[in-house]
Amino acid sequence: MSSTLEQRKQRLLRFKGAMAAVITPFDRKGELDVSQIDQYVKFLVDNKVDGVYIIGTTGEGYNLTNDERLTVAKAWRRALDSQKADLLAVVNVSSYCAKEAQLLAKQVDSLGFDAIAVLPANYYRPANIQEWVDYLKLFCRSAPNTPLLYYHIPSMIGEFNFDIVDAIGEGIKQIPQLAAMKFTDNNVVRFTLIQKRYSHCFKVLIGFDEMLLTALTSLACDAGICALFNLPEVVDAYKKLVAHVDRSDLDSARREQSAIVDECVKHKTSGNFFLSIKQTFNSIVKPLGLDFGYPRPPISYHYNWL
Repeated sequence: MSSTLEQRKQRLLRFKGAMAAVITPFDRKGELDVSQIDQYVKFLVDNKVDGVYIIGTTGEGYNLTNDERLTVAKAWRRALDSQKADLLAVVNVSSYCAKEAQLLAKQVDSLGFDAIAVLPANYYRPANIQEWVDYLKLFCRSAPNTPLLYYHIPSMIGEFNFDIVDAIGEGIKQIPQLAAMKFTDNNVVRFTLIQKRYSHCFKVLIGFDEMLLTALTSLACDAGICALFNLPEVVDAYKKLVAHVDRSDLDSARREQSAIVDECVKHKTSGNFFLSIKQTFNSIVKPLGLDFGYPRPPISYHYNWL
C-alpha cells in the first residue's frame, strides 16, 4: 500500500463531525456557475463545517454530464486550496456508465482529494457479493492512491439479494482502498453489525440528519454526511448535540436533535426536498451575493432548454 493511500485512509478514518453534502451552483438558465464555489467554501468554513461531499445526491451529481462533474471537482480543488480550507473532501464519481465513472475516478485521484465515493452498479446490478466487490475494484484500479467510500442508499437503489454487511467484510479483505461508507439507511440492526464487526478499520458516516443522536449514542458513529449541514443552524445544533453527549447531558442533546428533525421535516414535507433545500440555502447566502439557482430536471422543472 502506498504511503499516500495510507495517509489518506488514516485521515478519513479519524474524521469526526459534520460533512456537508454540498449543493451544485447553477445560474438561472440551469448552467453551471462554479465561480461561486470559492465563496461557498468560505461560508462553510465560517459555519464550522468539517468536510464536504461533492456531487452526491444533494449536489445533483446524477444531473451532470461527466465533463460538468470534472469541472465541478476542479473548481472545488481550486477553492479549497485558495481558501486554505482544512476540510475533508470526498468526490462522488458514480455513473450508470462504469467507464465514465472510472475516468472521473482517475481524474479525481490526480487532483488529490481525500476520497472518492461510489454507488454500486444500479442498473446491471450485482447478483452476489463477489460481483459487488469486483465492481468496486474497477475504481480502485482507476484511483490507486485514493480511499474509497461506499455510498449505501437503498431507498434509491434498492436492496440486493445478498447481505451488504457480509459484502463490506469481503470488500475490506480484497480492496485496500475501501475505507468507509455513507450509511443512508434507517436499518439500525444493519448499522450495528457493521460497526461491531469493522469499526477498527472502517469508517461509517451516517447519511440521515434525523438519526444523528441515535448514531452517536447507540452506535458510536461520530460523523455524518448530511444535506442540512449546508444550513448554519443545523451545523450549530449538531455541534451542540455532540458537546451535550460528551457531558452526558442527554436531555439537552435530545432538544438539539429535535430541532434538526423539525428542520428535516419542513423540507421533506415541502413537496420537493431538493428544491426546498436549495431555496432555503439561497435565502441564507443571498447577502453574500450568491445564488445557486434551481435544481435541474427531473428534480424541478424551471428551465426551457432547447
